Amino acid sequence: MHDLTYLNHFSFHEVQYDTYHESSFPMPARYNFIMYLQKGVAHIITENETIILNEGDILHIPRGAKYSVKLFGKKEILFGSYAYLNHQEGGDNTYAMQKVPYSPTLLDLITKVSAIGEITCESIGYFYLFLHELYRLLTPARTDGKQDILERAMNFIIRKPDCKISEVASHCHVSESGLYALFNLRAHITPAHFKMHVKLERAVNYLLSTDIPIEEISDLCGFSSSSYFRKKLYSVYKKTPSQIRKKGDGKILGFLISLEKIT
Repeated sequence: MHDLTYLNHFSFHEVQYDTYHESSFPMPARYNFIMYLQKGVAHIITENETIILNEGDILHIPRGAKYSVKLFGKKEILFGSYAYLNHQEGGDNTYAMQKVPYSPTLLDLITKVSAIGEITCESIGYFYLFLHELYRLLTPARTDGKQDILERAMNFIIRKPDCKISEVASHCHVSESGLYALFNLRAHITPAHFKMHVKLERAVNYLLSTDIPIEEISDLCGFSSSSYFRKKLYSVYKKTPSQIRKKGDGKILGFLISLEKIT
């Protein structure tokens, strides 16, 4: 399915490694994630804890989480990675990273999503049913006002990546200087940095999931020119748009680009 709304709100991938893999995600992701471990063992390491997953376990990773992953397998490592932008089931609550309590219904639904293997109306339908069950089992986390403002600002930028920072600040009822301070304190990036992250992430999804011409993708994602788009993309991925599209680079957690590389 090449519907652009779907492409901007979901990213489903099956990830496979050999007997060991290690990754680090020090910058806050803008998606929520579901990790369904099918083969191997995973250690998810945060600042405060290490969560161990065994085969069949499901992990909820909230937007904004920073963590590292160590994966072990006797013959291979296999897991499903399901990213989604927003949800309605949890209401106004926020949820910390946590292993999901065992549920045959959840396993059945996520297995159906995995079996379809791509974003379609059917897979999205099963995934929404999955989220409906999921948020009945998750434990809400405590939040503060500053985190709520940050979430609101990020959501605004995600919806309108060409917005001015002054518009974001006005939407959140804070000053521009206050908004910059909040981003630096909680996300360790600037609002402008986050905007570029959103644009590049969207562009990679288009490259991987459609045959839209590169120049058109540049326009769709709000870059001033295709040459500027290529420059920014190469600064992160060290590959041209054509190389990313040809080789499929970034399909494995490709939306978790390192914000430290964007200048």
